[in-house]
Amino acid sequence: MTYKAFVSSTFADLKNHRARVIETLRNSGFSVDPMENWTAAVDEPKHFSQDRVQGCDLCVLLIAFRRGHVPEGETRSITQLEHQAAVELGIDVLPFMLDEQAPWPRKFDELDKDPELQRWRATLMEHQGVGLFGLEPDTIDIAPALTRWITHKNQQESMRQSLRAAEQNMHLSDAQHAGGQVVGDPPYKGMQSYDTNDAPLFFGREALTAELVAYLRDRRFLAVVGASGSGKSSVVRAGLVPAVQKTKALPKDIVLPAGSERWPVHIMTPKAHPLKELAATLTRDSGSPLKQARLIDELAEDRRVLDLYVSQVLSGTAADRLLLVVDQFEELFTLCKDQTERKAFIDNLLAAATDDGVTTVVITVRADFYAHCFAFDNLRIALSNYQIPIGPMNRDELRSAIEEPARQEGWQLEPGLVEQLLLDLGNEPGALPLLSHALLETWKRRRGRTMTLAGYVESGRVQGAIAQTAEHTFMKELTSEQQAIAKHIFMSLTELGEGAEDTRRRVQLIELMPRPAERAVVEAVLLTLVKARLVTTDEHEAEVAHEALIRQWPRLREWLNENRDGLRVERRMAEAAREWDEFQRDTNLLYRGSRFDQAWEWVNDKLDTLSPLEREFIETSRALVETEKRQSEVERLLREAREAKQVGKAHDAIAAFAQAGKSEPNLNLDLEAEIEDVRRQVATRLVQAGERLAAGGKYAEAAEKFKEALALAPPPDTPVYVWIPPGEFLMGS
Repeated sequence: MTYKAFVSSTFADLKNHRARVIETLRNSGFSVDPMENWTAAVDEPKHFSQDRVQGCDLCVLLIAFRRGHVPEGETRSITQLEHQAAVELGIDVLPFMLDEQAPWPRKFDELDKDPELQRWRATLMEHQGVGLFGLEPDTIDIAPALTRWITHKNQQESMRQSLRAAEQNMHLSDAQHAGGQVVGDPPYKGMQSYDTNDAPLFFGREALTAELVAYLRDRRFLAVVGASGSGKSSVVRAGLVPAVQKTKALPKDIVLPAGSERWPVHIMTPKAHPLKELAATLTRDSGSPLKQARLIDELAEDRRVLDLYVSQVLSGTAADRLLLVVDQFEELFTLCKDQTERKAFIDNLLAAATDDGVTTVVITVRADFYAHCFAFDNLRIALSNYQIPIGPMNRDELRSAIEEPARQEGWQLEPGLVEQLLLDLGNEPGALPLLSHALLETWKRRRGRTMTLAGYVESGRVQGAIAQTAEHTFMKELTSEQQAIAKHIFMSLTELGEGAEDTRRRVQLIELMPRPAERAVVEAVLLTLVKARLVTTDEHEAEVAHEALIRQWPRLREWLNENRDGLRVERRMAEAAREWDEFQRDTNLLYRGSRFDQAWEWVNDKLDTLSPLEREFIETSRALVETEKRQSEVERLLREAREAKQVGKAHDAIAAFAQAGKSEPNLNLDLEAEIEDVRRQVATRLVQAGERLAAGGKYAEAAEKFKEALALAPPPDTPVYVWIPPGEFLMGS
């Protein structure tokens, strides 16, 4: 695949550096349109910059000691506008900056007199990370960063294509064959939530749906609160939304909000970056990445932006409101790690959902995350005043949820099956995904067009169907090698609870590939899990089908309990690795000390399960720790040597200096001068001692001292003769 790159820099001062970067890009297979081919439209600098960057996959930013031309009416230079456009368009940026200590032609040096340049450089260093270069063009080396970027992009694209192709090939996975003939589609969803297009098969929650609809007639905010498995997502997606849009019938006495069929409806989940997801949801129809990027920035800066944006969207249309559904609101606490972003998201939702606003906000939230919500005063007040709790379905509602989907699709239920299902359900909390999965597995074991009691028992019944499906898939459909990969996948897709139950965790597909060479086998495992409806995937991400799988499958619970502390260490390390990579692999962000020891203890025997980035991060950290250990040992030896030197222990000092040199030869320690100094100091003391002995008439003893002195520190060039009465001579050279 050919990628397109844009190189942004000031013009004359970085001409040669820019040429080297362009050469490297082209040698790496990139298409590059140099700035020399462009002529600035100075009347519209922002559009000019956007046009230059639009359609590129990568922007390489070079910054020296000038910002370059600042167009009239602007506070930012053309180069800054290009950088801004790349960020707003979601284009990856690789920044490289002239080292502040590097020599540079004075005519191109405006650093001291341009505070905005200083601020921009500092911001990039702090928030994005940069590579450094010097005066000569050959000091700029973008190849390593480029290789990492290309590898990551190629892996992402390859995985997406493979999964799409494989999913097309397994299109008939749910259509079972009887005597070689396909007989229909399943009337149940298993562990997956019902979505808006599943409304024709969604039964049992008609009364609750009517209550939700009525609630929205004169209110702008609603929190649907319930336990995991209570059906929050399904009743909102397949009940409330179709009812509001008048695509699902309601009891005749229920009055819909006026004009609700004209409301635009947007459904989202917060994921790790809720502002990004909100902006993407609202701007999806525009097809403009730039519009999305701008909205993200504006949402982060001002709590009124959502309200203002929706008002603008609705102006000139027949709609007087927009319905925004935030499903799985608890992801704001399980996946989003940025408290500032959380607050901005909450503030925008609540500022828009006021009585005089034009946005109706509906959130679904797990009851065990109530305390997390109360950490935000405005959200606490909203939840206290505007919520509908979801309880368990009664017996008649459950009967409807079992019988009606089958009847709609022309399937029959063996007499006694419904009663057995209701008996097995009892008062099981969060039982809806258990029931739906048991029904799906019973349908797979049907006889003709009839779902049977025998098929239900064979499925594992309500309490055991999920575990049986997971265990059968794991033990019978996967090899031992694939089982190890499946274990890694399931643990990766679980978010460990902090004062709450464990939840599902969305993971980028590329992160599930420990090594590129294993991509095919990982894809095969993923597809097996998807076919069994244990895991769901989209173009970019994977997640377990429902938290019920985490609760109900003993093997997965055992894995999590055995590895809980280590998994937390690994998750923190993964975040650290991403930050290290984002900031151009700054050594200050590597693990040291107890953080390294803790992480290494967990991952040293499972490096193959780490992503390439995580593995490189921990191995680079290990190399740094080992180097610093050796340096500490050298420093200790040098201290000992110098202490021995001070007290005249020549041999100890010389030995310590020598050992220091051997301990870390790569440090290029210049110890010879220090060793020679020790020898001369000791030799001087020996000569002085010999002179005292000779003066006392102890000539033989004096001669030995002189010999030791000459042996320890012989003069470098000329012979030295020491006269010892009665006429003996010693010679040293």
